[in-house]
Amino acid sequence: MKLSPRLFVAVALLASFAGSASAQESADPLDRFQLFTECQPVSLVADIDDDDNDLGLAKDDLLRTVRSRLRSARLYTEDRDFPYLLVAVQVVGSAYSTKVKLMVPAWRNGLGWFPTYTWFSDYLGTHSGDSNHVLGTLAKSMDHFIDEYLRVNAEACDNRNDGGW
Repeated sequence: MKLSPRLFVAVALLASFAGSASAQESADPLDRFQLFTECQPVSLVADIDDDDNDLGLAKDDLLRTVRSRLRSARLYTEDRDFPYLLVAVQVVGSAYSTKVKLMVPAWRNGLGWFPTYTWFSDYLGTHSGDSNHVLGTLAKSMDHFIDEYLRVNAEACDNRNDGGW
């Protein structure tokens, strides 16, 4: 039987998370699949076309907004490849979209690990010329991510904070 690439990725990810005995029991299997990382800190990749938006939003604005929230939750690192958050903002006219994706390794071949996302939040709205509105929406998405991440990884995070890491 030949596995499709998507099925292979799903099976590989489930298998990698299934061996983690410290997964929070109150989180359902989908939550654990999407967010359980043994409370590893996440690095950050931000994407915005700073030259082509009327709001003057720059990549530094996104990084500052996201990094500060991750640091306050003790979930930020510059040292790791995976997991990482991919944060993207696109502004077109008076519309904007924000995306936050938790990226994890999907599978490895001779070229290295290929990333895929297991959790995401996206928002589409209008900004009325206010860049702070866009950053506020991004901040709310980050708060949602951090709440869910800490809920699913609670036991592992407690062990890390008690010196287990």
